[in-house]
Amino acid sequence: MSYSHRLRYYNYASPTTWFITINTHNRIPYFGQIQNGQMELNEFGRIAAEEWQKSAQLRKHISLGEFVIMPDHFHALLTFLPLPHELPQPRWHPYYELRPQLEARGPKPKSLGAVVAGFKAAVTSRINQTRQTTYPPVWQKNYHDRAVKDALAHQHITRYIRENPANFRPSVQP
Repeated sequence: MSYSHRLRYYNYASPTTWFITINTHNRIPYFGQIQNGQMELNEFGRIAAEEWQKSAQLRKHISLGEFVIMPDHFHALLTFLPLPHELPQPRWHPYYELRPQLEARGPKPKSLGAVVAGFKAAVTSRINQTRQTTYPPVWQKNYHDRAVKDALAHQHITRYIRENPANFRPSVQP
């Protein structure tokens, strides 16, 4: 049985703004380097940026906010929009606990997990094609998420994302 830090009864497809962080495998600096406090994307970093921007084009139920691609991780704000043809669903919903075990594994369609999985898969596919190998993996297996509670939190997270390159301290030296 694998452990998940996802909240058991939370509806990860409800209209919410999320702050997400996705780390590269073993914090390998795949996406470029910091030069004078600015992120300089390399080819892989540009692939990640292109695929993130495609996310909102492919998924009309999301809106992208501030994001930054760092040498070994990615931060973004992402908002799930209310769908006009669906009834509003609460953020906390027992459906997630009672779901039949026969249902397909993986994230619920149109959820935060589905968006992140699609992004990671697209980036991985293009990078693996470019480097002509699948090893080492591009991403760590999971990601970090936090629901943005209010406008003040949104403001603080936006500033954090914008200032991240200037404050970056690499965990792995190139």
